[in-house]
Amino acid sequence: MVADSLFRDAIVQFVGCFDRGAEHPVDEKVVFSQVERGAEYIAWLKDIRDSYAAHRFGTLRQCVAGVMIDKAGAIVGVGHIAQQGYPFGKEEEEQMLRCMSVVGTHLEAKVKDLA
Repeated sequence: MVADSLFRDAIVQFVGCFDRGAEHPVDEKVVFSQVERGAEYIAWLKDIRDSYAAHRFGTLRQCVAGVMIDKAGAIVGVGHIAQQGYPFGKEEEEQMLRCMSVVGTHLEAKVKDLA
């Protein structure tokens, strides 16, 4: 539970760097111009942020409830299906860390240029 909270916060904070409403937004198309599907990855993280972490709507906040009945109309079973947490495993965690590294390298070069 704590790890999920920290990971959710990491996504919210990291993706916020690419928010066009930020004072100095980072442009993912520039940062990832040499990385295949890099900008698409940021869009995917934005979708996760928007649909689960930062808001209370979206596919990761949905639950499908169901009732099974027999031919006579008697309830046989009640249940629900919900997607909890993130669709992340170790591989996705490592991919996010590599993504952050690319952004860090890009921003370090920008700071050096400005200095």
